[in-house]
Amino acid sequence: MGRQSSALRAAIEHRVLGVVFLVVFALLVWMTYAIFSKAFVRYATVTLRASRTGLQLPVNADVKIRGVIVGMVRGRTVTRRGVDLALGIYPDKASVIPENVTARIVPKTLFGEKYVALQVPAQPRGSIHAGDVIS
Repeated sequence: MGRQSSALRAAIEHRVLGVVFLVVFALLVWMTYAIFSKAFVRYATVTLRASRTGLQLPVNADVKIRGVIVGMVRGRTVTRRGVDLALGIYPDKASVIPENVTARIVPKTLFGEKYVALQVPAQPRGSIHAGDVIS
């Protein structure tokens, strides 16, 4: 009987270790995906009202000002007038973006990938904040 109980205990321990391994593996896969998709990054969300051209922008497209990446496109909503793009601006970069900024959607590559280029006006004023709308 002692031999059977030790064999049973060893089988249970192996199964428990197998389940723990699978759980740890699944957590590592999820963590890798979350880091890649920038789930842990905080943004100041700003809305860009664009024409239908905004439909060509993929989610996670770059948002740049003077060639420097300051955020990314986090989502889009189709409206009657065009598209409302949710721009996720990095909070530490929001202070360098004036509140009267304008935007253009321009190609990044020859193959048509696009990004949002924020245009600084001649007379910049203030800085952009979460919830602001760029027309």
